[in-house]
Amino acid sequence: MSAIFGIVAPSSHPVEPAAIEGMFKALPEFNLDGSKSWYSPEATFACSHMVTDLFESGETYPYEDKDSGLIITADARIDNRAALRRSLSIIDPEDQLPNAVYILKTYQKWGNEFPLHLLGDFAISIWDPLNSRLTLARDTSGIKPLYYAGTPTGFAFSSHLNSLFALKWINPEINEKAIAEFLVSKFHIQKSETYFHSIMKLPQAQTLCFQQGRTEERTYWSISDVKPIRYKNDLDYLEHFEQVFTGAVERCLRTSRNIGCHISGGLDSTLVTLVSTEILNKRGQSLSAAYTWSPKSDDQTAPGELELIEWVSKTRNIPVRYCDLSPELVAKIYARDFTREPTNTLLSEVNILQQAKEDHIRVMLSGWGGDEIATFNGRGYFLSQILNFRWGRFLSSTRSLTSAKSFLHSLAILKTDFERVYGMRSHKAICQSKAFLSPFLTGSLAESVKRIEPQIIKLKPDMRANQVILWDLSHLANRMEDWHYQGAIFGIEYRYPFLDRELVEYCMGIPEEILFSYPWRGVLVRKFAENYMPEKFAWSALKREDHRQPIFQKTKQVGFALWINEIIQMGQFRPEVSKDKLISYLMNYNVERKTTEENRRLQRLLQVAILVQQ
Repeated sequence: MSAIFGIVAPSSHPVEPAAIEGMFKALPEFNLDGSKSWYSPEATFACSHMVTDLFESGETYPYEDKDSGLIITADARIDNRAALRRSLSIIDPEDQLPNAVYILKTYQKWGNEFPLHLLGDFAISIWDPLNSRLTLARDTSGIKPLYYAGTPTGFAFSSHLNSLFALKWINPEINEKAIAEFLVSKFHIQKSETYFHSIMKLPQAQTLCFQQGRTEERTYWSISDVKPIRYKNDLDYLEHFEQVFTGAVERCLRTSRNIGCHISGGLDSTLVTLVSTEILNKRGQSLSAAYTWSPKSDDQTAPGELELIEWVSKTRNIPVRYCDLSPELVAKIYARDFTREPTNTLLSEVNILQQAKEDHIRVMLSGWGGDEIATFNGRGYFLSQILNFRWGRFLSSTRSLTSAKSFLHSLAILKTDFERVYGMRSHKAICQSKAFLSPFLTGSLAESVKRIEPQIIKLKPDMRANQVILWDLSHLANRMEDWHYQGAIFGIEYRYPFLDRELVEYCMGIPEEILFSYPWRGVLVRKFAENYMPEKFAWSALKREDHRQPIFQKTKQVGFALWINEIIQMGQFRPEVSKDKLISYLMNYNVERKTTEENRRLQRLLQVAILVQQ
């Protein structure tokens, strides 16, 4: 994992060499394995290296192709090198050429469609000096972030916001509309915007071409365009899944660095742990450790997730790190500038990162993405049964999948599905947020909040359609962007086997009942899991975190209360927030007596209130 950045300038404002030096200094955490830049008055490319891939070295990027004159800098892991050698007639008998060669050859043959022919995680920038054209590309899942900003002074891009702010001509003014959406929305997802007017984000599965002062974005891949896959019997589906999933895990293991793995106790992360262990053991290697968000229990017979985690540790001889969260750390995370230092899911992950750094981990495998694709919860499925007059199947499904004990319970489940599909819960939450914020906000921010009509997630009475909707929202990409930023601070790169494009396309192409068939979600994954774990684990309820959640929620409450006390002492807010009213409210606020939603609203208000005035 590396940080990439660059500048393209008009002839009237040639690139200053000092500008790129400032961008380097803004990302010191990446410079673990050296840095390099390529310069011309019209464009300059740079890379701070944190090497995790076998095919990259500290001197690879930026890379200049002497024959074509093309320049590339990238943060990329390319997984289909063998296929590219065949299709592009690349001579590389020892498979030792850098990824840069493979990417540029792909670009030369397929132009702006080149990312469609690459398998892996990547953020890529290519400069064509003959045509003065810059091309940016991001992988299909959005695992590698890429930001950009354009002004009459020039066009700049970077895999991290901080290096863009090192450029004096980029305005750091906060986007008030985005802040208002953050305050009002229960789930704030940014697909192409950031919290700053001048900086945009390249969405997943898109390319951007910058030429003669104009930009053009194109989508090169869409999850909705996946082709159907049909086999004659269920065994064929299982065999194909085994092949694709094992291949996805194996590709994520391509590194000479220490490898760690999440093991939350759920099916997805546990399977990644077990399969990666098997592959590594065949090579005479092993996982350095597995990491769980749960604190360790004094009860050695604890059921559920902890029982599975302990079973994996003992039978596979894998050290497990139980990572506790402290109230002091909660307060510290809440106090961060969320516009530049994302905090999404960080409360769960930062303690793991700290421990993994002590263990000298450089690559962390994660089960993220399984819930969205392979073990999807079937949102919209129950409503579709009703609309298609499959009453008996609806009752059987709800009782089996959700432990509904009566007809009334089944109707309650249907009501929840109905509200999700038509966005009723989201609309109610928005109204409640606006009512809460009204007494505390003034000026233009108050007006922005009144005008905000955030996107309400309206699903459909159709499971597959809802998978597409949720994927296209980019909520997964948002979470992975956060982890990419946090991982860099600790020198760790995340890899996600369940988000391998071949695996995503396969799971979305097969009939939905192969994945979701009562009484189980993730049927295909569970059948595959029988090869690696006892049946009672493979077919148990998916992760509920019965042990972790009460401890985690209590720690969050105590940490939130600590942070509130710190803010009362500080007493310095943005001018758009009424200081007297907010302080008075905080003096009488009892975190433990409030609902999770009420605490969330106050947390976001306080995060906005303490933003540094630019």
